[in-house]
Amino acid sequence: MSFKISYVAELKNVAEVTLIGTADLDYWQTILARANLQPRAVNGQAEMFISCARGKFWGCEFTEWSCSVAVEFTTGAERKEGYYLVAAYNSSAWFAWCERTFFGTPYQSATCVLQQDASHGQNVGTPAGQLWHARWVPDHGILPIARQPANSGEDGWAGPIFLPASKAGEQPGQTVFFARLWGQTETYPFLSEQDELVYTPQPGTVFEQLRLSNFLAREWHLRRAAEHSRSATWRRDRAFPPPAK
Repeated sequence: MSFKISYVAELKNVAEVTLIGTADLDYWQTILARANLQPRAVNGQAEMFISCARGKFWGCEFTEWSCSVAVEFTTGAERKEGYYLVAAYNSSAWFAWCERTFFGTPYQSATCVLQQDASHGQNVGTPAGQLWHARWVPDHGILPIARQPANSGEDGWAGPIFLPASKAGEQPGQTVFFARLWGQTETYPFLSEQDELVYTPQPGTVFEQLRLSNFLAREWHLRRAAEHSRSATWRRDRAFPPPAK
């Protein structure tokens, strides 16, 4: 990269519930081809990250929900990895407007609720009804045996997040920001026989895309006090300039 990454927003003590799953590779290859990106293949499937986070910025509390696809891309002779942000919602209409206006991100306003107590979950809804509900149950069966994490420890990710087109005539994937997410992380398997996942595949929404690509939940990632940082939005050719001829 031709510049040093500087973060314009750094949040601490962010509560986070992330649901990781898989979807049809062919479907997301077709979608991402327009952005000159490839979905990162994991056992022949695309990998989806669906995150709900609650934090505070400028003294204002908010909850946001986002859906991303893990991607690969080439810059020069190097193969790199990142994410493509498919869609996002924020409980604050003001923050959603700021995201769209100043960062070119696809945020919309919605009621977003994060649960992090005896059970953990994500909810997204509008006045028209509930769009997404995912919830895990910590106890298994009729016996009060707490579900144990498969992994626990400091973990996170830092790298580029590519964006859909934010205005007419713009090609998707041509703008990007950089993010860093880090904190004590607990990982649990998604148990399809008891965990809850219900969503409304409204036409033209990310939820329809999840249905069409046969999304299957795989595991939960929980962070109770994470650190979230993000940069300004850059043109892709400035963040990853083509090699000099």
